[in-house]
Amino acid sequence: MRRDVKDDLFKLMTQMASSIEEVNETVELRQINENDKEYENDIRFLYELLQQRDSTINISHKTIPSFYDHSNFWKSKPYKFASMIEYNGTKVGYTYVSHANEIGIFIDKQYQGKEIGTKTIQILIQKFKGEPLFANINPLNLKSRALFIKLRFKHIQNTYRIN
Repeated sequence: MRRDVKDDLFKLMTQMASSIEEVNETVELRQINENDKEYENDIRFLYELLQQRDSTINISHKTIPSFYDHSNFWKSKPYKFASMIEYNGTKVGYTYVSHANEIGIFIDKQYQGKEIGTKTIQILIQKFKGEPLFANINPLNLKSRALFIKLRFKHIQNTYRIN
């Protein structure tokens, strides 16, 4: 790992650790379900979140799909578990666990830095207790790397891609 990236990662982890506050704010996961009355609103919210993603640090999306393709993707039930993240009753992001036990998480930019990601991953660890969980993270996504390192995930591989 390059020294400057390593230094930036260390600084970010130090900031995250010092910003942890004990507060009575709640983080809850509400499963994304086609039969839920909120389903259509959830799909629209997920599409809005998708547009916030930085393609330079994102692994799965280099371009934004159409809303139609996005909606069909979610109707295909691609994940073992998928949920909206609600913070004090407000939708602020989503998380999933793939069939290969890979965690994905995205928090609306205006809610990042409030320990919502930490609490969400802790809930997933409890929900899937005893099962291995993985996080595939772009090496440039320092915030995500710091989050999973803070939660004691171990670095196990580097994956390379062409095209």
